[in-house]
Amino acid sequence: MHEDLVDVSPEDFVAARDALAKELKARGLVAEAADVKTLRKPTVQVWIAEQVRRHHDDAVDALRRASIAVADAQELAITKGDREALKAATTSRRDAVRELGHAVEQVLARNGRPATYKDDVLSELEAEITAEVASGT
Repeated sequence: MHEDLVDVSPEDFVAARDALAKELKARGLVAEAADVKTLRKPTVQVWIAEQVRRHHDDAVDALRRASIAVADAQELAITKGDREALKAATTSRRDAVRELGHAVEQVLARNGRPATYKDDVLSELEAEITAEVASGT
């Protein structure tokens, strides 16, 4: 998504996108204006998840680190039978998920969104981080 539009709420997105495209076109940036015009309005869940990633990156990074630690501990449990490391890493990951959940709650409250979005947003963020860790990126 274009950097100028990331913090724009879904309700205001289309108008802001069109205004940005018009401004870019007026400045002679026709190709960039055309690219901006193709952007689609995000769902509330996607937008909230992006707000969490942008404004609570510490919580996102903590879950990423904890997920990597679990993966490493699983390897140790399999190869060396070290179950204590896995237990500790799993507990740390659970704590990181809880903290990320608090970050989601803060973003929802700050943006006047109902708490009913929390589980979906948290699941989306967890799935993304798990996929990152599994792929090694």
